[in-house]
Amino acid sequence: MAIAGGVTSEITLRSRSYSRLGGLGAALAPDDLVPIGTGASASPVVDHAAIPSPPVDATTLAALPGPRRHWFSDEAVAQLMATTYRVTAELDRTGVRLDGPAVPRCREEELPSEGMVRGAVQIPASGRPIIFLSDHPATGGYPVPLVLTPDAADHAAQLTPGMTVRFALE
Repeated sequence: MAIAGGVTSEITLRSRSYSRLGGLGAALAPDDLVPIGTGASASPVVDHAAIPSPPVDATTLAALPGPRRHWFSDEAVAQLMATTYRVTAELDRTGVRLDGPAVPRCREEELPSEGMVRGAVQIPASGRPIIFLSDHPATGGYPVPLVLTPDAADHAAQLTPGMTVRFALE
């Protein structure tokens, strides 16, 4: 969302955004008023209802093999790559949960916590992928068979509930 004049809320650590994991900044709640600045004149109003929406296909996210690819059989990875997943309502700047067939592991033991990166595709015990975004935790304890490319991680941050995604090895 863009606002002419910008948002003029309190700045914490040079940012006006909220970090849920760090508890920094101010979280928005329903009916909150957001202060805006004065600046550029408003843009013309566009009647978006009059603009036809093109059909939306699944978003393809480019990925590279992750550090725990070997925790999954070739068949499980093929399933992960062939499945079209639906974005759930459980998403924020931390990550995006996907719904679809569970991805089975070929190893039963638990993984000690290890460093995570933006774009990591983590497979928790449910077998349903989670894509880590900008506010991801520093560590995670589930295997990561794929890591999105930086451009694909940018696209993942724009996903909304109900959209569909597929992974493609780069």
